[in-house]
Amino acid sequence: MFKLIELRPTLFLLEKALTLSAFVSYETQAADSHAAIFSTMAGYENKMFRVGAEYSLRSLTAATDSAKDVNGNNISVWGVFKATEKLNLLARYDRYEPNTDVDNDESALIIAGLDFHPTKNVRFIPNVQVQTFTADDNPDTPVDESKPINTAYVTFEYSW
Repeated sequence: MFKLIELRPTLFLLEKALTLSAFVSYETQAADSHAAIFSTMAGYENKMFRVGAEYSLRSLTAATDSAKDVNGNNISVWGVFKATEKLNLLARYDRYEPNTDVDNDESALIIAGLDFHPTKNVRFIPNVQVQTFTADDNPDTPVDESKPINTAYVTFEYSW
C-alpha cells in the first residue's frame, strides 16, 4: 500500500580514487505522513588509507498537523589506515541530532579499532565504541546522559 522511492547517483573521479554520492529517499509512512532523507557523501581511497564523510537530513512530515513535523540530521566521518600488510587501523565519528527543533537531544558515537586479516579469508576486528549524550535535564530520559556508554566488540569474519 505504501511506496518507497530511492535514488543514489554516484560519481567516480581521479581513476575511481574519489567517490561523490548523493542520496534521496521518499516514503509514505501512513495515509497522512511521509519521510524524506537527503544525504551527501564523499570518500577518497589510495594504497595507504581510505577516508570519507557523510551528511544526512531526515524529515518526517505529517500532512494534517505541522506540529508533528520532525527534522533530524547526522554527520559521519571515518578513516581506515593501513599499518601493515595484515593490519588496518580504523576510526569513525558520528553525531546524531534526532530533532533540530529540540535543544540538547544530540548524541555522538566514536569507534576505534583494528582490522587484522592473518590470511586471505579470515578477519578479526576488535573495536571500542563510546557513545555520549548531551544532557537535556529531563528526568524521564531513559539513559543517564552524564555517563558515556562504553562497549568493546570483536568481530570474526570468515569468507569462502
